[in-house]
Amino acid sequence: MYSYAFLGDDITCQHNFRMNRATMELTHNLLSSAGYLQDNTCRSPNLRVPGFFKLSVCLYYLTHGRGLAKVVANCGSLGESTVRKYIQEFCDGVFVVLKPIYMPMTPPSAEQLETIRANFAACRSVPNVGMAVDGTHIPFAPTDEATKNDYHNYKGWYSVLVFAWVNSFYLFVDADVGHAGRAGDNGVMKESWMFEKIQANPELWPGKDDMVAADGGVSDGGVHLLNPIPRACTPEDLWYNFCHSSTRCVRNTCNRREDTEGVYIYVCIYTYPCVFICKYTYICIYMYIYVCIKIDIYIYIYIHLHLRLAFPGRQC
Repeated sequence: MYSYAFLGDDITCQHNFRMNRATMELTHNLLSSAGYLQDNTCRSPNLRVPGFFKLSVCLYYLTHGRGLAKVVANCGSLGESTVRKYIQEFCDGVFVVLKPIYMPMTPPSAEQLETIRANFAACRSVPNVGMAVDGTHIPFAPTDEATKNDYHNYKGWYSVLVFAWVNSFYLFVDADVGHAGRAGDNGVMKESWMFEKIQANPELWPGKDDMVAADGGVSDGGVHLLNPIPRACTPEDLWYNFCHSSTRCVRNTCNRREDTEGVYIYVCIYTYPCVFICKYTYICIYMYIYVCIKIDIYIYIYIHLHLRLAFPGRQC
């Protein structure tokens, strides 16, 4: 891993860390200047660890670790506890440094709203859509028998619910992570911070006269949410539902999947505690936004509103 981080070219960095070298160096500068993942100042030269290598370990963990610190520790010739320490520091740094910049939770400008609206309409000509919302389930293996059934979702397996709000540029606007799988999208939506903002000032979120595209699992009676037509039978209604679905759902696949497996938006840690799964998922979301906005030259991304926060073979 050391040679990948310090000697690898852009293609090597992209394959192993999901970033090119320039973006990795920028990320390291942002985090280290704020006091995270700094160089080890041990007096013994043999024990000094550069902060850039610590960042590389964390990115490799997100990219290939599948939640297994032991795998990354072996690749980096480190102890498992050391990797966990780096990951914890990295997560704290992303929350404090990157999230306020790349997911600031502030409404878009009028110009941005117009562009977002036009981008949604370009899909299937559904007008006045300024945001889209959907939920997905992350596999989870609860151990507490008293609360185990709360995590049993309607699909028949145990999970933690993720409820995401996105714009037409496939970027997360907000996300609620951590509700038990048994919770419904509608109940989570009504308690979400974003829905409160939409109700309080719909001209800012999602925009004047704009609607939020949603599936049939969530509804507010047509006030702010645009739902498909239930029990559609006529050709016109069926065509509208098709256009609505095409506008709302964008497949989370990558043009070059072998090089961009999920771009961090990929979780296979269902045996971990719920708190860790939630924190890890938020970090994946923030890093996804960060990489998308940085526009690494090797990454071309689509994203489905269902996020694809699951292990291979699981349909979300």
